[in-house]
Amino acid sequence: MRLQQIVTYYDVYLGTFHRAAPDVAALPYDRQLDRLLADGFSAGHVLAPYFRPLGFETEFVVANWVSGQGQWARERGIEPPADPEAAMRLCVERVDRFRPDILLISDPIGLDARFLRSLAHRPRLVMAWRQASIPDGTDWRGFDILLSGDDGCLRRAQELGARRTVRFRPGFPRWIAEMLADEPRRNDVVFCGQISREHRERANGLARVAEAAERSGAGFGTDFHLLGDAEGILARHNRGALWGMAMYRAIRHGRIGLNVHIDITGRAMNIRMQETTGLGTMLLTEADPSLGEQFVPGREVETYASAGELTEKIRYFLDHPDKREAIARRGQERCLRDWSMESRVTELADLIRGAI
Repeated sequence: MRLQQIVTYYDVYLGTFHRAAPDVAALPYDRQLDRLLADGFSAGHVLAPYFRPLGFETEFVVANWVSGQGQWARERGIEPPADPEAAMRLCVERVDRFRPDILLISDPIGLDARFLRSLAHRPRLVMAWRQASIPDGTDWRGFDILLSGDDGCLRRAQELGARRTVRFRPGFPRWIAEMLADEPRRNDVVFCGQISREHRERANGLARVAEAAERSGAGFGTDFHLLGDAEGILARHNRGALWGMAMYRAIRHGRIGLNVHIDITGRAMNIRMQETTGLGTMLLTEADPSLGEQFVPGREVETYASAGELTEKIRYFLDHPDKREAIARRGQERCLRDWSMESRVTELADLIRGAI
């Protein structure tokens, strides 16, 4: 079977990637893609390569990547796109040429039912992933399966026309953990993520941590890397957004990795949980009844139920490194066993075979 996965990456990340690696744009398409994937951005959502050992022929497409899409087009005698919007439109040609049996779309907002209607080739199975806000006007008619770890997204998917919804959580690539295994612990509390109007609880929680760190005698430091409009005390603690391997290194360098979810979802489902545990950093995340489906609280991860408890536990685990590192070790073992990319894709392949 032929599986094609189409994703979009943050434009700001793609710009950062090319500024750091200006030689990439002159490379053939396949080598450009190899270099991009080696940087690890959104690696827990890069599923297509892991299907190959299971007998699938695959193609992975970054829809809004002007450099890569442009080089792919030039190699086939097609006019290259001049901007991200034109690069997105090129995805119609990519689907029609690859002719996948399974189309997996990781941006069903930019590529919704209107995109599906523009295709000459109709895949046997169209799947999508979403675990964030869903704008008004989104149309998911024509999607056979919508994947999400969030009940709200799954309910909304049915309202928007998806034929079926399935609970699915992403994983973590073992190769990143192995590459960074020798990176030292050198920062007390780390958080990498976005701040926006959809992250009010996150902003409030991080602000409380920053206040505690600034308080006389607190004795711990923060390493916050925030994307968005960090204001007030968070602006003072923000060291700037990080992407790909730079982000993973920052998490690995942390003694404690914080997690606060986006406001619209539950409290045990974002990919930061896999990223932090997979890198061997102790995860300190919100308490939630469903957390036990993934990790054992108090043994593989640690939790907090209030802003006050959050700062108390930061101090406690910084003062007790043996307990902290034991939780981190068990969390990493659990992640790389049950939440590895191989485990996630095997589950997804079984779903696909049962649906076709």
